[in-house]
Amino acid sequence: MNRKEAVDLISAIHSKCMPLDMVHIMLMPPDADDVLSRGYQLHIKATLSDGNLECIKPLLEKNKLAFANEPEKQLLVIYRPLKKKNQSLQT
Repeated sequence: MNRKEAVDLISAIHSKCMPLDMVHIMLMPPDADDVLSRGYQLHIKATLSDGNLECIKPLLEKNKLAFANEPEKQLLVIYRPLKKKNQSLQT
């Protein structure tokens, strides 16, 4: 995702999925970790409830984004996955 898409997504999450206890948000390069992505990644440090995730998922699906949730680290990584031939997107 590009920077504008990331800002728009944060704005949508903030307006539709509150209250959300976000500690910090980082815009990371595509190779920041072992999650392979196209464009930037959003790393959101937050305590997420099941309700928060259920609110966020449709926003990600609408934008063809995927996520990796690491509750033990209180980290949600949002990214546009690399798509190989004959591979479908999964969230």
